[in-house]
Amino acid sequence: MNADDSRGKKLLQTPRRFVPELRGIPVGSLLENITMPQLRISEFDWLDTLESVPQDVRSAVQEVKSGWFNYSRHESPLYSFPGAVTLTHRNNFSSMPMHALPQPRTVQAQTFAALFVFKHDPDKDGLPNCSIDVNGRPSDPPVREYFQMKPFQDNRTYCIAVAKVTFNAGVVSCKHSAQLVAESLAECQNDQQSDLLAPDPLVEFALALTPETVMQVNMMNTTGWDFENGAAHYVQNILNVAYQGAWSATAYFTNNGPDTLTTVAYERIQAVRAEVTAWRVWLWLVLNGVLTLTGLVVYYLQSRVVRPVVQDPVLTAVMMDPSNILKHDRDGICDIDNIGGSDKHDRLLSLSCMPRVGGQWRHDMLNLQRRSTDRS
Repeated sequence: MNADDSRGKKLLQTPRRFVPELRGIPVGSLLENITMPQLRISEFDWLDTLESVPQDVRSAVQEVKSGWFNYSRHESPLYSFPGAVTLTHRNNFSSMPMHALPQPRTVQAQTFAALFVFKHDPDKDGLPNCSIDVNGRPSDPPVREYFQMKPFQDNRTYCIAVAKVTFNAGVVSCKHSAQLVAESLAECQNDQQSDLLAPDPLVEFALALTPETVMQVNMMNTTGWDFENGAAHYVQNILNVAYQGAWSATAYFTNNGPDTLTTVAYERIQAVRAEVTAWRVWLWLVLNGVLTLTGLVVYYLQSRVVRPVVQDPVLTAVMMDPSNILKHDRDGICDIDNIGGSDKHDRLLSLSCMPRVGGQWRHDMLNLQRRSTDRS
C-alpha cells in the first residue's frame, strides 16, 4: 500500500491480498481466479459532540484497559501511537480451532471507529481543548468535541474522535481481473463482477485481529496524524488495509495442507515500442531517392555499352589483335616500353574496333600511329 493512500489522499476501494506463494512472478502478471478479502464501509459519520456517543462506547474509550478495542493485549491500542485506529466490533474473542475451521460467514454490523491523536504541550499542563491549533497545524478530524485524557504523567494530551461506521465484511471472487501490483500483492482491478460478498471461515477471526494489525502498522511508522486529505478517508483506509492484512496472513498460515487451491498466472510480456522521428523519416526517403536516381543513371549507361565490359587484364590482352604492332616491332606487346622501335616517343598506341563479315561481329585491333598523324 502506498503511504500517501493510507493518509487519505485516495480512498482505497479495490480488494487486495498479500500472497507470499506468488513471490517470483513478475509484477503486472494476471491471475485467473483468486479469493480476496474485503471490508466494505457503506456509512461513515463523525460524531461531532460527546453527547452523540453512546455511554458504553464513551466508557470504553475513556478506559485505558478495555476489551472493546483489543483482544490480544490488556491495554487499548488507542494509547499506543499517533494515528491509531480501531473498530469497536464487540465480540467475544476466541482462538481459532486447531483441527477445524469456523463456519463460513459474513459480518454486517453498525458500530463505531475511534481515532487517536496526541498533541504535545510544551508547558506540560495539558491542553484545555483538543480542537485548538497546535504548532500552527489545524485540528483534524473535523469534530467539535474530542475525548480528552491524560492517562499518564507526561506532557501529552490524548485526543480521541469517534465515528459511526456501517460495514460488511467477507470475501469476493476475482476472476480474470486480478493483477500483481507489487511483489506478492494481488489487486482486483474490476470490482463490478464481485458485488456480492461471500462467506468465509476467516472473516470473524480477521475482524478480531484488526486492532492488533492496526497497532503493528503504526509501529512501522507508515501512518501519522497529519491527514492531508481528510481523516475520514484515512480511517477507512487503515481499517481496510488492516482487515485485508489480517485475513491474508491467517489464510497463508491455514492454507498449507494437501487441499490447497491453485490458480493460473499469466505473465505480462512487454510490448515492443518504436519511436518515429520526422527528420529521420525524411532523411531515409531522400537517401532512397538518391540511390534510385543513381541506379537509373548507371542502368542507362550500361545499356549504351556495345559489349560487356571485360575487367580481367589478361583476358583483355588475349582478346586483342596485335598483328599491326608485330609488323613494326618484333618485340611484340610483351615489352610495351619498346613498342615502336627507335621512334617510339613519336608514336601512340591505340585500340580500334574493326567490323568483320558484314558487321556480324567486331574485332579489336591494336595500332601504332604517329603523333603527327594523330594531331592531324
